[in-house]
Amino acid sequence: MGGRGSGGHNRKSTARKKLEGNRGHRKLNSKEPKPKPGAPAMPPYVFASRFARDEWNRLVPLLLEMKILTTADGPALGGLCAAYSQLVMAENAIQKYGLMVADLEHATGVGMVRVNPAVRIKSDALRHLRAFCSQFGLDPASRSKLSIRNDPTQDPVDDFFSGKDTDEIVQ
Repeated sequence: MGGRGSGGHNRKSTARKKLEGNRGHRKLNSKEPKPKPGAPAMPPYVFASRFARDEWNRLVPLLLEMKILTTADGPALGGLCAAYSQLVMAENAIQKYGLMVADLEHATGVGMVRVNPAVRIKSDALRHLRAFCSQFGLDPASRSKLSIRNDPTQDPVDDFFSGKDTDEIVQ
């Protein structure tokens, strides 16, 4: 059950199961590949779009701070940024031309009013954006399921002197 086209829920990664708590108490995959934490390379299709590039530059520091971004997440994050770019461009087209557009049928010479194609593009982009945001814990529902543990090797005194004071009392 699960996976694309199966009709069930999409599968969760082992890391996400650990963060949410293994509610099914099934054996976790101990041999799952673990990519390095860090910023992935920006895909060319993200660099080509100004809106996608701006969203990439906004999200990478945020996801690094949340400690959920790895070097292997480039295509998924790129898809999120591309969906955001399509959303912005569709919204701009709707603002410029409106929800309905007049169209002249050349064969009959009859004018028709129809829905602006940008409305469907916007709807598709929102659906894709929502799915990608869920994968990265960027929507309230998926974020509430995550539980990031503090790094036990991090010393609160180091945080204080580096300017990242966590308000933790040190004795």
